[in-house]
Parts: sequence; structure tokens; C-alpha cells
Amino acid sequence: MNTYSPDSFEKLSELLVERARSLGASGFSIHSEVISLETSMDSCGPVTWALVLHADAMTRLAGIAPPNATNILPVTCVVNPAAPFGNEAISQPGALAMSVALNWLDSALEHAICLGMHAYNYSPAEWLNLPEAQRVVPLEPYITDLQENWITESTDNVAPNQLVDAWPQLYDHDRLEAIMSNRGTLGTSSRALNFPSLR
Repeated sequence: MNTYSPDSFEKLSELLVERARSLGASGFSIHSEVISLETSMDSCGPVTWALVLHADAMTRLAGIAPPNATNILPVTCVVNPAAPFGNEAISQPGALAMSVALNWLDSALEHAICLGMHAYNYSPAEWLNLPEAQRVVPLEPYITDLQENWITESTDNVAPNQLVDAWPQLYDHDRLEAIMSNRGTLGTSSRALNFPSLR
């Protein structure tokens, strides 16, 4: 098992904040409440624990982790009633190295941001042309996608020979750009949520 210091999750959060910025996010929103990247990616933030659950689901669907295995990733989620959203992401001994876990979390983060862009009917190129204060990613589409496609009873019990067929759609910038380039005149972009202040 790979073990890490208790403060290793703080470093992971910092890396996720920088990655979110590079992917075009200035913050996230839940029910029109804007949350800064730093708060979103904090160990008790609403994005971090969702990313950890998604990364865990991907390791299972990729066949890396058996359905009921524990401690595959060196990060996990625990219930914390004192946390603003009731959950906390923490480091733990894990079979996979933190660098590997970061790759899974990075894929989950890009997927979350792309779903937010798609919900507002923006392509990544269009999104990146918005003023920074307007690049606030709605989190609800990502949470819905996790509940409907990634973290379900059916995906938890997929037979090894059916893993490829069971893999849900995972968005990245290139895939979303291709999808949105074919939208034609299906609609116009929604007004993105405005970040009150980035400073």
C-alpha cells in the first residue's frame, strides 16, 4: 500500500485548482451560489468529494478495482456532518500511487467542467472566450451524470467481460468541441453565471 502524509490532500487540492483554471473554470456554482475554486477543491468542498467518487467508479469500470475492493485509490470520502456539504475527501493508504489517482481525478474534473459548458450550450472554444468572471461552471449537471451513469447499482455490478460496454460517456475538451460543432442552429448559448468578484 502507498501511504501519504495527512497534508498530502492539501497539495492535491492545489493541483486541482490549477488544473481547473487551465481548463477554463473560474469557479463552480450550486443553485446559483458561486463558489471559488479554492473552496470547491478544498477537502470539504463540493467538487472534490464528487471527483473522488467519480475516480473510484472509473477504476472499477476500468477493471483496475474489483467491485467490492477498498483502498484502491489513496484518497477516499468520509461522512463529516461538520462539513458544509456533509462529506470530506481525505488521503488513505491505497494500492495506486497518488500520481495515478491524480490522473483519474484530472479526467473527472475535465468531464465535470465540460458538462457545465455543455449545459450552457458553449463549446470549449466559446467558453474560453468569455470574460473570466463569467466562466463559472454549474455543478448540477455533473452530479446528475454521476448519479445516473457512473455511481449506480448496475455499474457497481458489471461483469468483467462487459466493462467496455458499460463505460459511460466521458467528456474532454476535444470531444465536447466536436459535439458542439455539430449543433448547427439547435440553439444559442445560455448566459453564463457571473462571478461577483475573483479577488
